[in-house]
Amino acid sequence: MKNFYTVVIFFIALTILAQCDVDHTCKWERDGHQYDFNSLSLTESNYNYQDESGVQYVWNVCLPTNTQKDCSCCSAGKHNSWTRHNSTCKYWGDYSNGEQYAYADPNNYGTGVKISNQVLSSLGHTLRSTAIYLFCNPNYENEIISCYEQDTMPSHVQMNIATKYACRTTPTPIPTPTSDPTSCMTIQDNMLYDLRAVRGTYTYTDKDTKNQYWLSFCKNLDDISGCSCCKAHVNTGYLLQNGACTELGDLSTSDWMPFSDDPNEGVTLEYDKMDSLNHKKRSMKWDFVCDSDAKGEITEVVELSLMPPRTEITFTTKHACPIDPLHPSPSPTATATATAKNTSQSSSTGGLSGRYTFMVVVVCCIACFVFGLIVNKYRSDKKGNKYQQL
Repeated sequence: MKNFYTVVIFFIALTILAQCDVDHTCKWERDGHQYDFNSLSLTESNYNYQDESGVQYVWNVCLPTNTQKDCSCCSAGKHNSWTRHNSTCKYWGDYSNGEQYAYADPNNYGTGVKISNQVLSSLGHTLRSTAIYLFCNPNYENEIISCYEQDTMPSHVQMNIATKYACRTTPTPIPTPTSDPTSCMTIQDNMLYDLRAVRGTYTYTDKDTKNQYWLSFCKNLDDISGCSCCKAHVNTGYLLQNGACTELGDLSTSDWMPFSDDPNEGVTLEYDKMDSLNHKKRSMKWDFVCDSDAKGEITEVVELSLMPPRTEITFTTKHACPIDPLHPSPSPTATATATAKNTSQSSSTGGLSGRYTFMVVVVCCIACFVFGLIVNKYRSDKKGNKYQQL
């Protein structure tokens, strides 16, 4: 009997502690700055997103999901997030537990805010967790970036949203969420690169080697038409060589890095292909080159005989031109910068400065005046049948 009362007291204590952490205000104040996310709460619908593998994400911000029309097997009114795959639903957050707030990036407070929630066991242990990452971007009211499920212990689901409500006094753009290889954005050298508009499946045939490629970035290949030995939703690239397929990259190994010392030239993304022992057996590198006139195309694919082998892809696109993090309007592209430099050189060597241009105009005006006097004199002399040599 004594043990029974001990257990009861334990559960009462857990309930009281849980209630102390409950927050349903949808507001958070930290370091003198107050965030208010009530504008993101939906009262008649839910946020809905489906990834390339068919997983459907349904959630709400600071409120439970409030309708079932977006998800046939999800229930409304209790949980703040669900996933559905092949008609099987899983809930990830219990609204009654309240929300917990933290900076999205503890090392950069201007990045945004994380709102998290858990599903707890009867003993107060976390069974599943959910987190909504609200990234500061002053250009968006509410823009879904991506959703991502982590098979961890406990399992976790993450939704990424760009919104002006997550901005501090000095806004910063959206970084690449470190756990989400599908977001297709990164900050390198303090500049933002956003390649979401051009991610997809690309094919390329080398005219010399006849090698054929099916390639993708920020997502696994979904369109493998024309490749009999490729598999969809497994790799980021395939090389078809002499009738045999070679897998080129694992999505989970994505690694962004600077393309060169000049941020205006572009950005690089690398993938590794791992074997069954988790050893790297080859790599694939995308060099995204800034070109303000190119929508997005592969210009070259090179095979390097290294250990392990390496595939290098050159992809030119205007989306590889960086954006200044503190000023979201596009910064000068590599092409524009080069043109400006050439114009400047021409002005200093063969062109005319403003002072010399003014002098030329004055001289031309004087010459026109003198020429007018001569012509007038010529006409007067001709009327008087007198002709003078000019």
